[in-house]
Amino acid sequence: MLNRIVLVVACMVLGAAVSVPPGEAFDIPKPSASIENIDIDSISFRDITLKFFVGINNPYPLTISLDSVRFKFLIDNNQLFETKSQKGFKIKANKKQVNEFLVNLKFADIERIVKNFGDSEYVDTQIEGEISLLVPKTGIAAVPDTVTFPFKLKKKVPAIKPEIRITNFKVQQPSLSDVTQAVQKSGKNVKPENALKMFGDVLSGKKNVQEIKPEDLDVKLTVSFDIELQNKTRSKISFESLNYDFFVNADALVKGDTKDVVTKDNRLILKVLNQFSSRALGKAVLSAFTDKKGNFALKGYTFIKLPDALKKDPLKLVFDESGNFSL
Repeated sequence: MLNRIVLVVACMVLGAAVSVPPGEAFDIPKPSASIENIDIDSISFRDITLKFFVGINNPYPLTISLDSVRFKFLIDNNQLFETKSQKGFKIKANKKQVNEFLVNLKFADIERIVKNFGDSEYVDTQIEGEISLLVPKTGIAAVPDTVTFPFKLKKKVPAIKPEIRITNFKVQQPSLSDVTQAVQKSGKNVKPENALKMFGDVLSGKKNVQEIKPEDLDVKLTVSFDIELQNKTRSKISFESLNYDFFVNADALVKGDTKDVVTKDNRLILKVLNQFSSRALGKAVLSAFTDKKGNFALKGYTFIKLPDALKKDPLKLVFDESGNFSL
């Protein structure tokens, strides 16, 4: 099959050579490649992923392959890092194909290079590199085995350095009526008043002296807390809602979404009001009440709007944050 393709290419070259006037050079068409677009694919409080669209035009009557795309990222003429794509693809004969490549940038790495990162709203990223194509060996000198195309780009990315705190964490004491119903459903031989006292003790951080434990019953408990977000740069982050999963000492507590968002000074305060089953009050969560402090993990997402020059459509912002909080 390859011999037939080589023969076709050779015939093209010979046929064209016959029609070229004496003394004039014959120019064999070459493939072309370029970065057709660059976009922000995703963002979190720790990193940002850029999406590159690489367009390749194949003028040959044979399939060619992408060898690699090399990216070098610089900020203020200082190299951030260099990477080389591991993803290749084939471009069919006489076709044009566009493929996308993702490159991830860490905000912590950017901050190490940008001296005034805290005073920045956006950071100018310079991108240099080259696209390398492989052409099957034809034995024709005019058809190269490898073709490379350099490129230079610039892209602004927001400067993000968040600080997230959990404040005003409270769990309401259940009512006697709710506890009574839960005791009846459980079939436990315990007085509802004793079960209610047990909840009062554990939620206030006291040692439980009752025979029954919170996980023995299915009582709906109401929890409230604030998620305080402050970005430590000049880049303004605002959103109208948050879908979240909240963990205490690595144990899942509540999940849901909130639209109760308040802007105060340069902070966003998201107020959470939710319910969870008392069965979620295992040893890990109860230790937070005993110690009056604990570790939290907050996972979820929201959507933010960046300037149109950076991203026209709302961008999904992923949360995966952790820290400690006090009761």
